[in-house]
Order: sequence, then structure tokens, then C-alpha cells
Amino acid sequence: LQPGAGSSPITLPSPPARAAGSPPALGGGARPRPRGRGAPVAGARPTGREAGGPAVWLLAALWLMLLTDIQYFLSFRGIPLVTSLMVPMLPALAVVLPISVMSRPERREHWTWFPPFVAFLAIVAIMVPFTIDRPRAVASLQTLALFWLLIVGTVSHVTSVRRAELLLLAFGLQFAWWGFWGFRGGLVAWSPVLANYDGYGAYMVIGGGFCSFLIVAIGRNQMKLVRRVLVAAVALCAIGMVASMARGAFLAGLAVAGVVWLRSERKIRALGVALVCGFVVIVAEIVLFGGAYWQEMSTILQGTNEATGEDRWEMWKAAFGVFLQRPVFGVGTSNWSIFAAEFYQPGQLGGPYGDNPRMLWGVSAHNKFVSTLAETGITGITAFLWLFWDFWRRNVELRTQRSSLRWRAMGGQLEVNALALAIEAALIGWIVAASLYSMGGTHWLYTILAINMTMHVIVTSRGAARAEAEASGMGRGPLVGSRRRPRAGIGRTNGR
Repeated sequence: LQPGAGSSPITLPSPPARAAGSPPALGGGARPRPRGRGAPVAGARPTGREAGGPAVWLLAALWLMLLTDIQYFLSFRGIPLVTSLMVPMLPALAVVLPISVMSRPERREHWTWFPPFVAFLAIVAIMVPFTIDRPRAVASLQTLALFWLLIVGTVSHVTSVRRAELLLLAFGLQFAWWGFWGFRGGLVAWSPVLANYDGYGAYMVIGGGFCSFLIVAIGRNQMKLVRRVLVAAVALCAIGMVASMARGAFLAGLAVAGVVWLRSERKIRALGVALVCGFVVIVAEIVLFGGAYWQEMSTILQGTNEATGEDRWEMWKAAFGVFLQRPVFGVGTSNWSIFAAEFYQPGQLGGPYGDNPRMLWGVSAHNKFVSTLAETGITGITAFLWLFWDFWRRNVELRTQRSSLRWRAMGGQLEVNALALAIEAALIGWIVAASLYSMGGTHWLYTILAINMTMHVIVTSRGAARAEAEASGMGRGPLVGSRRRPRAGIGRTNGR
């Protein structure tokens, strides 16, 4: 999140020579003084080393641990107690973030309470005293609180395009890391979440969609090494999806591939890229399984008649029955199966739970939306869906011509429209996977929301508006207020 002292500054192309007496051009000549009193407007192009502090370093450490599970990797390598580093993050951020935000004007301007998340968090907290298994509910509440601090802390401290692009690149490059560790076995044994075939396959699908558009955002004439690593990451994501042999990941992969193709303007070229990825999938399947992969995927057509499909269907029906018992606030997070195991009597359910409903104790619903409905009720699922409405409201704004102009005017090197499409592809992959798997405790949704909101707050800040006005005055973009969307997709970099 904080570039080193040796990193090169981000610059815009040199503007034409200005006439005598005219204001200095953005990025060249003397820099105009900030209007009014105080520090420069938040979001404007950085003039030197950006502000750091304990909050920035805590956020950077948290992002590093979430994206790479480095604490578990070190523990796996023999360094004890490293995994406990996540525990003090919640109180530390709760103390440091308010002080850090109040210390600088740009952080105060970028601060947001994130009302959808606050509403969801409040509903979860209300039900904690009324849950059967209170320690599980408290642990879920603490995890959600940590993710809320991650989101609002990132939004308030990543106030420049430079830091935002570093964060986006880090998010994309993590899939090369995970692809390397799991492409042969379909999982990562030392990761708590990705040690599961279903979890690994689903995350590879999310990474494939994100990295595909991130490559487009970079373009062909810059960051060539990073671009090659991301191309390798896409290939590793495709291989990892196959290696996991997860049917839900396969369905999510089809959905993400469709989104990438539909969102790409040059659909013939995008189709060519899809064919190359398909060839990689076929080769990986032959090398790893010798035909068994497609046989496993064909069982998807059996629906609820197949063993796993029947099991999921029975759990979804049981969870919906739990929701009907407490429809307003639910039974509390991580408690739907605990409630179901005590509520249902033998013979009320089908499948493996018919004779002994207590087998439901502690099991996952394998559907994030169904479990959220049972555990938080109508109020909770409404707040949860509000998160997605807020995401697309911001994401659509990021894909306008005005956002593209502002991003470039503030020194952006990546194409913001393609970045927005990358985040959208990742979220769609998450939605499909979450409809078939349980995503409780994972950071995937919340880091996607954090990146999307961070970019939106940057392009709608006062500093972005000033940069747009200065760039428009030099004839380098459309007039202020233009909302025409730029055209982007696989094979197009919006004229860069």
C-alpha cells in the first residue's frame, strides 16, 4: 500500500506549451498552490512521499495476510504462533484508525461508514445474545467487524490513484501465488480455506475473471513483466479449476467466461482468448485425470437425484424451515445448523438427515444466501443484498467517461473502465460460487467490495473534480459532467 522510496513517480504525457500568463499545466512547470487554507485537496496527484503511519502499516499487513495467508505459510514452514498475528488486528485497528483518520484532511474526506455493512453488522450483533451456540456467533461477529474495519480503513487511507493501483495489482498477483501452490493437487494444504477442493476451485475462477481484465487495464506498452505474470496467473487459474475437480467451480467458470466475453467489445478476439483457455483446460484435464474430469462434470445434469445434489437440497430445505421459525432476525450467524439439529424431529427431513436430524449440527448449508436468510432473517438478507446494490451503483459510475478522465488526470497508469470490469467479473464469480458453497469466514466478498469502493471514492472526491477541470481546460478530455462510457474489453485499452 505504501510504495518504497525508490519507486518511480507516475506521470502524464507532457501537455503543449502554455501561453504567457496562463496557469501552469498539470504535471509540468510550477505546481499551483492549493486553494484556501490547509493541505492539498484529497485525491490530487501526489507531490512526494505519501502519508504513512501505524494505520497504513496495519492495513498493509492485514491485506498481506488475507491475500497470501503468509502467517499460515510461515507456520507450515516451522515458525510457531505466526497464525495468532490475526487476533490483535481487530482491537489494534479499532484504536488506530479513528486517530489516523482525524489526523489528516484527505482521510476525513474519504471516510465512509458504509451504511449497508453497518446495517448488516448491527443485525448480526442484535441476535448474538439469543443464539444457541453463542461462541460461534461472537466469532462470526468479530470476523465481520474486522472486515468492516478493513473496508473503511482502506477507503480512507488509499486516497491516491497510485496506492489504489498498487492494491489492484497486489490483488491480481495473489492468484499467481495461489496458482503456483495448488495447480497440481487442486488445493493448498497449508491454507485453512484453500485446503478444500471446492474452495480452491472457486477462488481460481474468481482470479481468472479478475486477471483477464486486469491485463487489459495494463495495456501492452507498460509493466510488461507484471503483464506476463498475470497471463501466467490466468493459465494457472484455469488449470487450478480443473485440478480441483469441483463442479461448482466449473459452473462458476462458465459464468465468468460468459461475462468476460459479453463485456468485451472485440468479441472475436475475446472468443479467441476463450478458446486458448479452453485448450489449456483440455490439456490439464488429460494430463491430470485422463478423461475423468468430464465424467464428473456430467453428473451436474443429475441435479438433486445425485448424492451431493440431494444432500444440498435437503440442507437448503432445512435452512428455509429454520428461517420460517424466526423470519425477522433469524437464529444468529453460524447457528442455523445448530438450531436445525435441535428443532427437527426424526422423519421430518429427507436424505441422510431423515433418521437423525442431529447430523445437521455444525454442517454448512453450501449456499451463502440461504444460510444468511436463516441466520439473519428478512432484515439481514435485505441488508446483505444492499451490499450488492451499493457495489453495482459504484461500479457503473467507475465505467463512465468522467471517471476515466479523472483517473488519468490524477496520474493513473491503468485503464479504470477495465479495472471496474475486473472487479465485476470477480464478484460474479463469487456470487455463483456462493450459491453452491459456503463462504463464511472468507475475505473474498469483502476485499472485492473494498477495492470497488476505494476506486469510486477516489474518482468522486474533490481532488478528482479539480484534476478533471484542469485536464479539460488543457483540452485533454471531455468537458466536466460527461458520463459517456468508454469502450473497453479484451483486446482494447481505450486508446492508450
